Amino acid sequence: MKSRTFRRIFHAMLRRQAAGKANPQEQEFLDAYYDHFEQRPGPIPAPEQVQELGKAMRSQLLEQIGRSGTESPFIRRRLVQIAAVAAAVLLVAGFYFLTAEKPTGHAFTHLNKQHGNDIAPGADAAMLTLSDGTKVVLHATGGSEIVDPAGVRIARSASGLLKYTGVTGQGAANTYNRIETPRGGQFRIILPDGTKVWLNAGSSLRYPAAFDRRRPSPRVVELEGEAYFEVAHHTAANGSRLPFKVNSNGAGQLAQGVEVLGTHFNINAYSDEPVVRTTLLEGRVRVQEQQGASMLLPGQQLERWAGGKQVRQADLTAAVAWKNNQFMFSNTTLSEILRQLGRWYNVTPETSSLTDKKRYSGMIGRNVNLSQVLKMLELTGHVRFTLGPERRLQVSTLNP
Repeated sequence: MKSRTFRRIFHAMLRRQAAGKANPQEQEFLDAYYDHFEQRPGPIPAPEQVQELGKAMRSQLLEQIGRSGTESPFIRRRLVQIAAVAAAVLLVAGFYFLTAEKPTGHAFTHLNKQHGNDIAPGADAAMLTLSDGTKVVLHATGGSEIVDPAGVRIARSASGLLKYTGVTGQGAANTYNRIETPRGGQFRIILPDGTKVWLNAGSSLRYPAAFDRRRPSPRVVELEGEAYFEVAHHTAANGSRLPFKVNSNGAGQLAQGVEVLGTHFNINAYSDEPVVRTTLLEGRVRVQEQQGASMLLPGQQLERWAGGKQVRQADLTAAVAWKNNQFMFSNTTLSEILRQLGRWYNVTPETSSLTDKKRYSGMIGRNVNLSQVLKMLELTGHVRFTLGPERRLQVSTLNP
């Protein structure tokens, strides 16, 4: 069986398992496959170890197939064939495929390490979900090229950047990818159309794996959390300009769509924030929501909350400070500050007793430990912090 044929069969088997449609024999095979690697934690083996591991894997898979008791000669023969080439194909070229298909729940344990009563800052980290549901862990160290099953090629750099470099197949037109950053993570991505996106901590972006310029329909992406966009200009085959649209939900009934033709803007639409903010740096955008539409000019910010909205002049430096690796607070409530710290340092601030009578202004880098940010806030004489068990940040207000 050729490696390409095996990959196709194995890939289809994984899709059926994810959809709950794998037959008992396929499930037995996949269980044995995963069990083999879970018994061998650690880094990818050196080339000289591949042959030994391949033999062990084949033996274990054949043993599992023998215990499955399948009576179908065809299914049994096919599973044996798969086992026979599993080492040659997957061990040489597919170790990464396994880790992508079945990431552990501890993929980001390197983030926000706690040292005594202090916590390290966040870093470049994200999870990429391909068109078939395959999950790929992304770190700042880069890695090999990723190829989506739909035929899309994706490059990873060592600077926390994901870049779509081309389409090798015909099946990418109506498929989607998703990139998600954990608490304490951030990442950059260049979408298939060349649009640059910076994704803040605790955010996700769903987008087409390829954009079809033959159709004059908008390029549509879906955002949860916060992102900064530098939209690439594009025209359709008929010469019309292709709009770029960002749909976001925010908290409660704060869903909106931001439509642009080519511009730089920031959207903050976290589900735990009472206000959704859209800030325009260059170009022009149209924000559509239930109450109507708002046009923004450069330097303006639209704020929307339950029951109201306003357009005002923005503090552009503060609005995109996170993208430039800074915290910048400008007349900001303590509750909002603590939500930002919670996402970046992966802590849980206890804010139920806060009244937010005071507001804070200041700036500090996001590359410092949590204690340095807390000390800056404590210098105001209004608040004290204690880092408790389970990364819970206890807050005590003074002179309320």
